[in-house]
Amino acid sequence: MEPQKPYYPACVIAVLIVLSFGLVNVCQVYLLKDTYPVTKLWVGSDYVCVYNATQNLIRGVSLYENIWLSVPDYLKQLVVVFNVHKMSNDSWYCYPPILAYLNYPLIYFDMETASRLMFFILIAAVISAYSLINSSFQNMGGKDKKIIFLYGLIIILLSYPFYFLIVRGHMIGITILLLAAGIYLLKKNNLLCGICFGLSISMFLFPVLIIVPLFLFRRYKIMVYTLLTFFLLILLCPNLWWIFLKNTLLQRIATSDLLAENCSLSNTFSYFQTFFNRIIEIAGVQFRITHLNKTALASYSLLFSVMPLIDYKIRKKYGTLDMNIEIALILMYLPFMIAVPNIVIQYNLVILILLIPALCSLTQIFKKPMPQPVFWLFSVGIALSQTQAQSLQNLFQPKYALFHFFPAFGLFLVMIGCVLFKMWVLMAFQKTGNNIHALANTG
Repeated sequence: MEPQKPYYPACVIAVLIVLSFGLVNVCQVYLLKDTYPVTKLWVGSDYVCVYNATQNLIRGVSLYENIWLSVPDYLKQLVVVFNVHKMSNDSWYCYPPILAYLNYPLIYFDMETASRLMFFILIAAVISAYSLINSSFQNMGGKDKKIIFLYGLIIILLSYPFYFLIVRGHMIGITILLLAAGIYLLKKNNLLCGICFGLSISMFLFPVLIIVPLFLFRRYKIMVYTLLTFFLLILLCPNLWWIFLKNTLLQRIATSDLLAENCSLSNTFSYFQTFFNRIIEIAGVQFRITHLNKTALASYSLLFSVMPLIDYKIRKKYGTLDMNIEIALILMYLPFMIAVPNIVIQYNLVILILLIPALCSLTQIFKKPMPQPVFWLFSVGIALSQTQAQSLQNLFQPKYALFHFFPAFGLFLVMIGCVLFKMWVLMAFQKTGNNIHALANTG
C-alpha cells in the first residue's frame, strides 16, 4: 500500500493491533490458560456510583457522602464475593455534580438495567465520536472516509481500553463524544460547539485544556461560549461544586496510587525507575533514581509548554490556517488532557483513537510526507495504548504488572509524537518562506 493513501495510517495502526490481538490468542492456545480481557467485575462497576449519586440528588442527600439509599441484591452478593465487607466513609462518587444531573434519564430504570444500558450507550458514544472526527476533515473523499471509518471500527472493537470503558460503565465515554461533537461543530456553529466543550469540562474538568488551542487559533467566540456554559453549570449547584473543589478534587490531586491500570506519567516513570534501578543494581553501582513524581511533572510541563508555543508561532507566521490543519493541531492536545492527574485509568486511552483520522488527513494536506520517526511514534504509540494488557498479564502473570506498562508507554510516545510533529510543521513553514501553500496541498 502506498504511504500517500489517506487511509495508510489507519491501516498501519489496525494491522499492528490485529497482530497483537492474534498474538494474545496464540499465546492462550499454547498455554491453555483461561483469560479475560478486563478484570472480572460486574457490568457498570464504576457507573453504579453515578446512579446512586443521582438517586441521592433526587432525595436530597449529599452526593459526596457514601450513602447508598438502595443497594440491589446482585450488588450485595458481588460485594461479598470480592471481600468488600466494609465500605469507606469516603464517597464512591468523586466527579463534578453535573454528571449526576446528566444521568437523570436512566434513574427511571433499576440499577442493574441502567448499568447495562450504559454499556451500549458507551459503545455508541465511542463509535459516534470517531465518526464525527472522521467527518470533520473535508480534504478526504467519501470512499477514503469509509475505509478510515472501517479501520477505526476494527481498532475500537479490538481495543483493551474500550473493553475496560464499557464494562466499567465509565461516563468518560460521553465526555469523549462531547469533545468530538465540539470539534465537528468548530466551523459550523460556534454556540453549539461552545456548549459541547462547556458540558465536557463540567463533567470531568480535564477538557479545560481545549481553551488553550481555542485561544491560540483565535476562536474567541467559541471560547466565550465554552466558559459561559461552564459557569452557568456551576451556578446550577454552586454548593455542590464548592464541596467537590474543596474536598474531593484536592484529595484526588494529592492521591498517587501506582495501580497496575494507572497509565499516568507518574506510573510510567515508576516503571522506568524500576527498570533503571535494576540495571544499576546488576552493574554494582551505588546509585538509585528517585523523585519520579517530580520527574514526571517536569516532563509533562516541558512537553506541554512546547505545544502552545509552536502553535503560537505557526499562527503568528501564517495567520489563518487551513481548517483541516487547525483541527489536527487541536486534536493533538487530547493526549495531554488525560495525562494530567497522578491517576489515569486505562479506559481514558480510548481518546487516542480520535487522532487516527487526523493522521490520515495530514497525509493529504502536506506535499512532504510526515517524517518516519514521527509517523511511527504515533502509530506504535496508539497501537500500544490499545494493547490487550490485562489478557497478557493474566496469561504470563509476571512479578510486576509488566504488560500494563505498554498502554502507559503508548500514551507517552503519542505525546512526544504530537510535539515533534508540530516542531516539524514549524520548521517546514520556515523552510518554505512561511508560506503554507508551498507546503500544503490545500489552499
